[in-house]
Amino acid sequence: MNSGRQLTEDEKKRLIDHIRTTTDKVKVLKIMGMWFIDKRDGMMKYRLSWYCSNGTRSNFYRKA
Repeated sequence: MNSGRQLTEDEKKRLIDHIRTTTDKVKVLKIMGMWFIDKRDGMMKYRLSWYCSNGTRSNFYRKA
């Protein structure tokens, strides 16, 4: 996968897990980022790095 080539449709189905959830199942939103000072504006700003929604794990693992 590190060779830079595109994945085939079969590889996408086999390697990528798509998990659908709804907002009523989300219990926690984890947010991570960093504060920085924008030299041009002279203001302190927040740059979002990632976010993750956590909820119930009852349907997390696929049944083979």
